[in-house]
Amino acid sequence: MKQGNSLCHGLLPSPANVKQLTTLVKKGEGPTLEFKRSTGELKEGMQTLCAFLNSKGGAVLFGVNRKGEPEGQQVSGQTLHEITAAFSRFEPPVNVQVGRIKVRADREVIALHTGANHESVPFTFDGRAYERIGNTTRKMFQGRYESLLLDRAHARRRWENQPSVDIKLSDLDQEEILRVRETAIQQRRISAGTSTKRGGL
Repeated sequence: MKQGNSLCHGLLPSPANVKQLTTLVKKGEGPTLEFKRSTGELKEGMQTLCAFLNSKGGAVLFGVNRKGEPEGQQVSGQTLHEITAAFSRFEPPVNVQVGRIKVRADREVIALHTGANHESVPFTFDGRAYERIGNTTRKMFQGRYESLLLDRAHARRRWENQPSVDIKLSDLDQEEILRVRETAIQQRRISAGTSTKRGGL
């Protein structure tokens, strides 16, 4: 659990004070922003956070009503414990920034903020994947979930992503390299000026 102020991969900034919070909530709920009146809606908020993780990232604000008014809530050690415990119900593990903005003497808005992490998609919360459509969070269709799961496994296990241990340039087949180079040029995947030397490809 991280605290502080950062940018969510160029998307919505995590608010660090009331002025930034006011500016943010004026944008209204959408593909990367969700309001929850309090952590009484923690489960629903985590489902939306899961949807953000499966897309471009975003922020869930607890203590903001549906009208976009920062009412805040009382925040205790138990409140923070429940949030941290909820993070453990994500798969794979998540990196979420937690911010606290005091809006009244005894009331705060809690901002949960995350960026995109395409290498780990799809994420699940309590065993289910979620996605964001406009300002609505919904369960991800099983077909899409399975497709994303296969994409993730393929991206990590492709032979070209694996390290070649104890292999030297001199071990490579020069003729095969040139054949692959010619095919790549014909398919316009590389330029005709690409080097013909082993170390230049």
